[in-house]
Amino acid sequence: MQQWEYHSVILEADTEVSPVPLHDDIPIAHYPVHTPYSLIPQLNRLGGLGWEMVSFEPVVVGKKGDVQTPSSAGGRWATNYLCSFKRPVD
Repeated sequence: MQQWEYHSVILEADTEVSPVPLHDDIPIAHYPVHTPYSLIPQLNRLGGLGWEMVSFEPVVVGKKGDVQTPSSAGGRWATNYLCSFKRPVD
């Protein structure tokens, strides 16, 4: 039976830290600072390490590292995403 290992991480959408990559399928434009397109390099890096994304959800991160979904946080905008991944165990 296939065995899996799992990894969860909070990624921040921030073009000042991670610029939007130039790809044929991403239109060239001026993007807001917190566009989710800025997550692509981080997601590609994890994919290159064999991690397959299984969930992707916007979250608001609290001062203690706790998280809320934007709807439970009173409609606040989220710039962070809770991403969960899996990959086969060799």
